[in-house]
Amino acid sequence: MTASSAESATTRTLFPDPSEMLRPTAELIHAFVQRVPNAGRTQIVKLLYLADLEARRCLGHPLTPLNYIWYDHGPFDTDIYVQLDRLCGLGFLHEETYQRSDGKTCYRYSTTDAPPPGEPLKAAELALVNYVAARHGKKRLKALLDEVYQTPPMEQARKVGHRGVTLNMDLVNNASRIPGAELERVLRSIDQVERGQGRSLQEIRAERLQ
Repeated sequence: MTASSAESATTRTLFPDPSEMLRPTAELIHAFVQRVPNAGRTQIVKLLYLADLEARRCLGHPLTPLNYIWYDHGPFDTDIYVQLDRLCGLGFLHEETYQRSDGKTCYRYSTTDAPPPGEPLKAAELALVNYVAARHGKKRLKALLDEVYQTPPMEQARKVGHRGVTLNMDLVNNASRIPGAELERVLRSIDQVERGQGRSLQEIRAERLQ
């Protein structure tokens, strides 16, 4: 490797190309911090996990490519910390550290004035993020962890596995998916009605009575 190529590799490591950072994980992290200001690291990890869980239930697939394992405080993937660091390094998030009474260093995050990274979330993604943030964003950490440990992938891991085992997220695929009333279809219908392109309930009832 030449000196110039080595320098280029070092530069890419210290200052990653924004395109390498703009992954679904980073976009969802930013979306959650927008909705849950001053969220801590563990809180963000669990909100992402619950969003992927709900996405699998409703859509049949996750929102992120994260590969969760059972770690110290439940589901975890090291890429979440990587994406947090990149979001802060590129100016999308602000990181604040503080000391707990036991001396442990903790982290919390807030958004900056920079616009959200990447492409806007799709309607179904946005709906799931809003749902998870509204339902779990204000919970104290213990209550949030209790919620996470009661999910099927974590319950199975605790019964048959050990810390470090990969969680079987497929357990919940399509569990809440209703044929003919999929989340994407419902959201499209709502959007059409709001734009005046749909039919009213009265029109549908009248048609069925004919």
